Amino acid sequence: MKPLEAVVIQEVAIQPPPPEPKAAKPLASKKEAPPPPFMPQVEAPAPATAVAQIEAAPTPPVVVQPVVPAPPPAPPAPPAQVHTDIAIVCPVQVPPEMPRRALIDGTQGAVKAQATIQNGIVRSVAILSGPRIFHDAVRSAMLKYKCTSGTGEVVAIQDFNFRLQ
Repeated sequence: MKPLEAVVIQEVAIQPPPPEPKAAKPLASKKEAPPPPFMPQVEAPAPATAVAQIEAAPTPPVVVQPVVPAPPPAPPAPPAQVHTDIAIVCPVQVPPEMPRRALIDGTQGAVKAQATIQNGIVRSVAILSGPRIFHDAVRSAMLKYKCTSGTGEVVAIQDFNFRLQ
């Protein structure tokens, strides 16, 4: 084997060719522009334009009428609620049953309920006070009442006492 020889080669950069020389433009001497071609003028009468005469007419004053909002419609009259004694309005009353859970627990108490009666029918029952265990029994009993009332809405309050015997 022959010994290896290493040679360092120098990088040669090729330069771009120089820009081409610009051709010198001959300097133009300033000459006067040639006169425009001769065009004979024909005398023609100018078209007659009608000039409208504008007369100033007084404009009538603008009358602004204030906007008056329509009055709101009258609210419907609420049904007449009459508070009365329930014994007079509902002659047939079903007594509430003592809840079984109250019997087992030995719970006693008083419940105050309000019934809304319309056209002889108990429409709703609201419990005002009393132990919660008796609420359902009172509500279901009052909804079974047979009442006689007029065309209005009657509100009656009734008290119930639940006692163990």
